[in-house]
Amino acid sequence: IDVVASPASLNVGETVRFDITAMNGGPSHNTNVELAITLPQEGILPSVTISQGDCGAPVKGVVFCTIGDMNANTSITAQVTMTAPQVA
Repeated sequence: IDVVASPASLNVGETVRFDITAMNGGPSHNTNVELAITLPQEGILPSVTISQGDCGAPVKGVVFCTIGDMNANTSITAQVTMTAPQVA
């Protein structure tokens, strides 16, 4: 799994996007694949998109995605967009 944040740093109210790539490097086909994305605790409710499968709403700071089947040597991508909160 590879995760890239853009931008690398941000200010209050700005948006950050996490690009996540998960790969099945083989040699076998995998079934019932799931992805758990742990979110920064301070972020405002995220938007999540995924190239295959579905993701639910965050539960205790974790977004669970059901990917399903992945052939060998294939990958899926997910994008999580969040807004930096105000500091109290």
